[in-house]
Amino acid sequence: MIAVCLLTCGRFPLTRRTVESFGAQNGARPDLIRLHAAGDHEIFAARAFITEGGFVTVHAPNDRVPQMVSYRKLIEAAALKGAEFVLWLENDWESVAPIPSIDFLRRTQKAGVVCWRLFGARRMQSDTDRGLVKTTQIGTDIPIEWKRDKSEKGWELGRAHWGGGGCIATLRHLESQIFRNRLKDVVTAKPDLLSMRPTSNIMWHVGEERTPGLH
Repeated sequence: MIAVCLLTCGRFPLTRRTVESFGAQNGARPDLIRLHAAGDHEIFAARAFITEGGFVTVHAPNDRVPQMVSYRKLIEAAALKGAEFVLWLENDWESVAPIPSIDFLRRTQKAGVVCWRLFGARRMQSDTDRGLVKTTQIGTDIPIEWKRDKSEKGWELGRAHWGGGGCIATLRHLESQIFRNRLKDVVTAKPDLLSMRPTSNIMWHVGEERTPGLH
């Protein structure tokens, strides 16, 4: 199973766009488990359409909590549900195509892949530099050399860091990182994971501004 772990914290319109576009592209797929954690108290209307989108809320604090609190709750819930893979879906990602199937993930995992990005060379459609994806392994000067995967049409292979939002990873990898202090530490911990990315985006990052106060 693939656990779709939705982390929200305010930004009601973006959350709605994330949930509705994901549902439109992926429907009621039997290989998905939809889980939700709130980084802050959510207004009733937001919780209502999150539930309507098929997401089960596993953590809903009354006050703002660090991202890693939500991370641990979501990863623990995914493990209890028997998930093999986790899509980290922050509330500012718009789906424009279905995510890979469980069969695709299992097949490519056997070849050693740990992370599957759902975006390519650009993560945002705007022309700003912020829309460009980092071209070196995070924290290093080592370039990420993406090469077409001859066995999987429409995908490239490279060694890169887990990118957080808009990325799938094995549960085993994300579970091994629950002791980290910050989500950024999970991203930087392993800069050279064998990874795949699509030649055409499956998701676009649509959050022009970061959620204030998140850490």
